[in-house]
Amino acid sequence: MRDKFKFILIISLLIVSTGIISTNGSINTDKFISETNLNTDKFISETNLNTDLIQSDTYTPVPEEKTLYVFFARNDAEYNDLLSLNPDTVYSNLRAVVLEQYPSDIELFETIMPNRVFPYSSYKIATIDEYGTASSGIVLNNGPDAGILDVQRMWDAGYNGANTVVAIFDNGVNTAHPGLEGQVIETYNINNYNGQTYPVCQDHGTPVAGTVAATGKQADGTTDPTLRGMAYGAKLISIGIGCHPDGYLWGDLLGGFDYIISKNATIDVVNTSWGGGNAAIWVPVLQKLADVNIILAGSSGNDGELFTSGGPGASVDAVSVGAIGYDLRLTDFSSGGPVFGSQYKPDVVAPGANVITTLNDGTYGPISGTSFSSPLTAGALATLISALKADGIKYNVGLLKAAIMRTASTIGISELTQGKGIVQTYKAYDMIKNAALGSDGMPMIVEMAPRLGNLPISYFSTIFTDITLDLSLTVIASHMGDVSISVTGNLADILTIDSAQLNASRQSQILTMKVDTTGIATGTYTGNVEVSLGSDKVSASYTFEVKTKKASILMDTGHTTWDSSGADVIGGSNTGAFIQAAFDKGIWVEMYDGEITSAKLNNYDAFWMPDPMGIDFSDPSDPDAIRANPLLDSEITAIVDYVKNGGSFFTDFNGLLYNEDAKVNVGTNPAEMNRLMSNFGIALETTAVVGSGPLIGTLNNFTSPVGSSKYLSHYGNFLTVSGDAKAIATQGGGITTAIYDVPGEGRVMATSTNFWMDNSGMAGDYAAGTDDRNFAKNTLDWLISSTQVKFISSSVVGTTIKGSFQVLENGVAVSTAPTIEVLDTDFINATTITPTSAGNGIWEFTYEASSDGEHILQVVAGYEYARWDLTVDTNAPSVKALDSNPNPSVLDKSSSLFLYFEVKDEVSTLYQTSFSFKMNDNEITSEDDLEHTYKEDEDKLIVWLHEPLLGEALDHIYELTIIVIDEFENKVEFIFYFAFSEVDFPISADVTPSSEIEESPFNILFGLMALVVVPIYLRKRK
Repeated sequence: MRDKFKFILIISLLIVSTGIISTNGSINTDKFISETNLNTDKFISETNLNTDLIQSDTYTPVPEEKTLYVFFARNDAEYNDLLSLNPDTVYSNLRAVVLEQYPSDIELFETIMPNRVFPYSSYKIATIDEYGTASSGIVLNNGPDAGILDVQRMWDAGYNGANTVVAIFDNGVNTAHPGLEGQVIETYNINNYNGQTYPVCQDHGTPVAGTVAATGKQADGTTDPTLRGMAYGAKLISIGIGCHPDGYLWGDLLGGFDYIISKNATIDVVNTSWGGGNAAIWVPVLQKLADVNIILAGSSGNDGELFTSGGPGASVDAVSVGAIGYDLRLTDFSSGGPVFGSQYKPDVVAPGANVITTLNDGTYGPISGTSFSSPLTAGALATLISALKADGIKYNVGLLKAAIMRTASTIGISELTQGKGIVQTYKAYDMIKNAALGSDGMPMIVEMAPRLGNLPISYFSTIFTDITLDLSLTVIASHMGDVSISVTGNLADILTIDSAQLNASRQSQILTMKVDTTGIATGTYTGNVEVSLGSDKVSASYTFEVKTKKASILMDTGHTTWDSSGADVIGGSNTGAFIQAAFDKGIWVEMYDGEITSAKLNNYDAFWMPDPMGIDFSDPSDPDAIRANPLLDSEITAIVDYVKNGGSFFTDFNGLLYNEDAKVNVGTNPAEMNRLMSNFGIALETTAVVGSGPLIGTLNNFTSPVGSSKYLSHYGNFLTVSGDAKAIATQGGGITTAIYDVPGEGRVMATSTNFWMDNSGMAGDYAAGTDDRNFAKNTLDWLISSTQVKFISSSVVGTTIKGSFQVLENGVAVSTAPTIEVLDTDFINATTITPTSAGNGIWEFTYEASSDGEHILQVVAGYEYARWDLTVDTNAPSVKALDSNPNPSVLDKSSSLFLYFEVKDEVSTLYQTSFSFKMNDNEITSEDDLEHTYKEDEDKLIVWLHEPLLGEALDHIYELTIIVIDEFENKVEFIFYFAFSEVDFPISADVTPSSEIEESPFNILFGLMALVVVPIYLRKRK
């Protein structure tokens, strides 16, 4: 807890309206104790309460708007304390209340109520997980579902869901559908939120209901058994959410769950074919469901990527269901895990492409999405429960979930996409029937994830010496209090699991597997993690290759919210490929969400803040609310001191953007971020730009850590620089990447985009020609390099360069003379020169550029270099007529005329604007007279002459003058003679007209030298 005293003040704010605290800050102690049942001795001792300071008149409440938050009580005593605070809304069955609080204070509440305080707005909007209907005219048969999910054998044994009730928590059910007549025994609508009501439209909930319990009855009165739901003998309760015009589900989602728990004597299974919020917000809700023996099946989502599984099904107590096709392969839309807490999701898969079910128009038809994989599984669970009830077998949520995961049939892909595989209902039933019984008479079954040989992140198979790593292990059991865990082989030397983490009251939970290689030798470590419950046992094999660590980076997740979505974590979509590149280089990346202190930073070579200071765009009425933890003044001081003392700092963000759809600002809060970045001469633009992209940014080729890279993917706002900061990448005139690199200090890089370093950018998926991956690798080397090569000065006199630079190693001046390379270019042969020492690691050199061409001088030390670039060009371009129209020519008269010329410049680049024209000494300025195109790759100039310029004279000699001026002001005038009849030309056909060359004083372009450094291996790719 960062500031215990401040927390007491927050408690004071929380209850000031009750009269416990007066407006001047003094405490009515008797009322405080009586209304909150506070154990004052314990409260003071555990928070170091300074009562004198609290009672003073110096405290002023935070001047900000209050926001509604949901508080989930841990027990009845805590719930009663929350009730005493006059909540806005009470959910008695969830043991939760809604209180209005200051957003800046919530972090401190969370320190004593971890994972039990959430913004109320998180539960406002949900999105349905329907992928789309099948093409018209497709006729399919739903019969395969029962066979694929091993439900048919349950039906054959006489179990069909009878004596069970499934809650369809969706946008309503059309009870008039022939296949659902008599199946829905109750409807409870929760389509109002904060005074706003939207209709229950039934178009999604009706097909969801049919996959669970449709009887197969059709409009003509006949019944088709192949159209039945997986638990056609079950009954349904419809929990109806409203349909927002924008396509969302709208309603009191917590109210719906509160009602379901109130019906726990009736409801056995809940289905949620929708998503909303990260997995963390649903954990306390699902724990309450498990406590009353209600199991939830939820759709995994239709985003089709890892880290996108969400909704209530993503909670550890729920069953998350992905989608397969009837070919038993994962669909391209099925979302994968991991989710909050790095737990594996989904848990299982079921058919979800072209599933035949009840449609809202009273017919049956195909529909797709994990929305329908989930209720197929909910129906399978209801049928399983009906069998257990009929057989008198005791069960709980842990037993059900463990059994269907243990018996699922793998389709041979990652657990992060298939879970344990396809649900096999009868096999689960058979396992339960044959399991040993616990002392309470309930069968004992245990499951774990991962179990199929997958590490959470594949590249964790290689780790490094002297690091610690926390991996997640999900354990599901019917009797958690009797579970034991062991580690075998020499794996036990580096991996431990503290069994004290096991909570006997929970049936599903996430444990930490701690990997610690401190003092461990390099080599291979292999063994099994074994989880046992009585005679039931499961295990997973792990192998780690431990290598020597080269460097380490601390990754901050305490000031971003993208970690909760799985984007900014090890393996995440924003950061995974970049971190893997670091691992490949022997650089360890460690996530950290605590307070940033000097003591913490000093253990690492570099510090990284991905996507910090995000803006909350979930509430359109409050577009500028900071949702990420703000930086403390002490944290800014720690980061600045860290850089001053040689540590490197890297941050990436999109800057301030305007979302046209939501009509709000999104991205990064520039005011908050600039409190830190201003210390390094870098600032975020404060005017939002309209988001578009991805775009292509241009890199400064002679600055670090660019190397030979030229183009970078970009999406975001822009930066400004001052002082020692320098821009190294731009897009459309705006700065997108800047660095701060001062001799004797650490390095700083800020980039107003993460597109170049996210998984798609690193894979080269955004735009052709970008060099995102090379730039990312280069950045990693630059951040951790102990060697610094610093540009000091450069001057050019004529064709002579004089320069100086400094070389430091771990901040200490290098006394051995480095070599300066003159690189091999088109006209310059490679050579070397030796600089002279000016003391303190400073070196000076003089170089004479004696010939035309690009002269690149480079000093290399370790992975870094500094560059000087001087281009000398004393020759004008050359022009000659091509054979198609030799000089001079007699041409056919027409309304327009095409002429072709070869134009070359050995050193300079020519552009469309390098050319001008005269006809018979008169300058041509109108495109109505002449147009031209220059093809640089072919050295070809095409001139198009129009009728107004040519006139009518047939015996007239035309003199077309082509004037070319290169970028060094070298000039040539080439005269082309032509006529439309035989005439006496002033020159013969084999004579080239004279050219007039005009030179600038030196005809030299001096490219700005490298102010910073670049890893050498990129240079070698040139």
